[in-house]
Amino acid sequence: MKIIAFDPGLNGGIAKLECVGSKIKRATAIPMPVKDKELDLAEIVRFIQGADHCFIEKIWGFPGGSSTSLCTTCLNYGKLLALIWVQRIPCAEIPSRTWQAKILPKGCLDTKAASIAICQERFPEVNLIPG
Repeated sequence: MKIIAFDPGLNGGIAKLECVGSKIKRATAIPMPVKDKELDLAEIVRFIQGADHCFIEKIWGFPGGSSTSLCTTCLNYGKLLALIWVQRIPCAEIPSRTWQAKILPKGCLDTKAASIAICQERFPEVNLIPG
């Protein structure tokens, strides 16, 4: 079974777990494929092809963000949902607060750093900070 998870922003990423039964055989993560400041849709399709299920962080408005930035983020989110849909991959949209409440310690302020630390502990072979 292949499970895909998206952090859908241009600075986000895609993770893939390949499982046999309840055992994780391989974990992979890549930065969100971007070409000329646009999502590289062909590369995303190559990475998610053959997935059995997908999770994507649901996009909401964000405080302090410009309307142009929000429009771009929502457009890219829609493109990702369309790619998932045409690949016929069942998908769950998960609000960030939902997964963060299940995984991160209460009162965590730097959710990105804490998330990376937890993933690196569970999957030390996966490079979550490219470069």
